[in-house]
Amino acid sequence: MLRQLSCLSSLLTSCSTGAWASHGKVVGRRVLLKCQSLGREYADQTRPCHQPGDLLALSKRVKASIVEFEVDAATAADRFHQYQEAACRGMQASNLLRADKAQVSAAYLPFWVFSCSVTSEFKATLGFKDTSSGELVWKDMEDWRTLATKEDLNFKQLPALQVYASYTLERALAEGAKLRDLQALEASRGVSEEEAKKGMATAGFGQGQAFDSPQHSRDHGQEAQKGLGPRFVGKEVALHSPDMRQHIAWQLAYRGMMHAKIAEAGHRAKAESKAAEVKNVHVTLQIHSRAAELLFLPAYLAEYQYGTRYKKGTSGVTVPQMFQAVVGGTRTGGIAATTHVSARKAELVTGGAVGTLGLAVG
Repeated sequence: MLRQLSCLSSLLTSCSTGAWASHGKVVGRRVLLKCQSLGREYADQTRPCHQPGDLLALSKRVKASIVEFEVDAATAADRFHQYQEAACRGMQASNLLRADKAQVSAAYLPFWVFSCSVTSEFKATLGFKDTSSGELVWKDMEDWRTLATKEDLNFKQLPALQVYASYTLERALAEGAKLRDLQALEASRGVSEEEAKKGMATAGFGQGQAFDSPQHSRDHGQEAQKGLGPRFVGKEVALHSPDMRQHIAWQLAYRGMMHAKIAEAGHRAKAESKAAEVKNVHVTLQIHSRAAELLFLPAYLAEYQYGTRYKKGTSGVTVPQMFQAVVGGTRTGGIAATTHVSARKAELVTGGAVGTLGLAVG
């Protein structure tokens, strides 16, 4: 915990060019920090300033690669609608990506991707049911048990080793761009010096694929083609700024790995001991080796209007409510989006109105 606080402290007081001023001022609940090199103030204390040259310097220190798009924009829209339909059980709102209500762009989102060799051990408190009283009798494990020895882990086995490296999007939203398999890496390439300088890259498709849109459903196909406009292939697409430092990303990855190992240890302890319940699971991790690289993953970013909301600071004034969604640009990419249930459809099916369900990742 102390190390995490130290990492965050260094992030607040120095940007990637070492140009943050060591002082700031409080405005409401926000802290304004001043970047001496740019002469600007920033209200988000967790987001350091970024210059295109930062990526160039970073790409010279670590391996930086771009994973190419494997699906086109219309296919991404189709996925979005299918996801809404499945999540809302057929009661989804229609026309969410209409051309007059939505803006869709392509981007490469930065992720720190780690691989490591780990030895893990665990202890726990085991609960056995008393045959006479039926109550649980708790017993602590006396010795540490080995969970794995020099286990090689990557993001395929453990998604937590893939950490969104920017502060541009909410972390939960960026989850939609995460890689789900290793095959997509076959279509990756290095970030060129020119791309690193500009912070832009020419969008391309994976190797040997015919990326014409599949036959879209009768309900959504025409809407997708109209709403998303021309393809992004061959055009310059933004490389989102990798503002998060590698050691902070590793702390997040380590925490996710620990949570996963605690869950695994709980299942192992219960299975091996035949206990009815398990609690107080403790895990130790010994990291033998660790490697990191920076991957820019393809994604389609959608911002669309659905419904209205009351304008802050006013009485009874409504404005359009905007939502964001991320659709992964690889063949097995995910989706992170708020699900929208149509009140009219819900009333017909259930006899009552149902609203927005919330942000979900699929």
